[in-house]
Amino acid sequence: NRPTKEDPHVPADGAAKRAAKLLAKYRPLQAEALTASKAIAEAEQQKFTSMATGKAVTCSGGTQGSNVPENAVDGDITNASGWHSESSPQWLQVDLGEIRKVDTIKLYTYFDNERVYTYFIEVSMDGQHYEEVVNMRSNTTPSSE
Repeated sequence: NRPTKEDPHVPADGAAKRAAKLLAKYRPLQAEALTASKAIAEAEQQKFTSMATGKAVTCSGGTQGSNVPENAVDGDITNASGWHSESSPQWLQVDLGEIRKVDTIKLYTYFDNERVYTYFIEVSMDGQHYEEVVNMRSNTTPSSE
């Protein structure tokens, strides 16, 4: 995927068309005023629904104030909402309620270009036996938008 000359943040493989469709859905009166990369950002800031949205959540320890585990699956991907643990390391578990095919996992961390998150993600069909599908234990890249 190569950026276009017009917008270096948008791949040339049709992402601009997809962004325009998303923008038309969320902000139809302003579609012409925004660039494709802004359209993508606007659409992603909207609440979204995934198979985890609203599902049962448990965590291994305490939380900071109103930043409860349920915020991890509330559909709000902004820094305004999220689960903030009191200390590290901690784990968070989402029970999807049934066996589901999972082909994508999107993890939105607090982004400030300074914090580095190390983590791993495991999946289970029975809540007893787990398989690791993501290993970011050696991550050194600060979080960003």
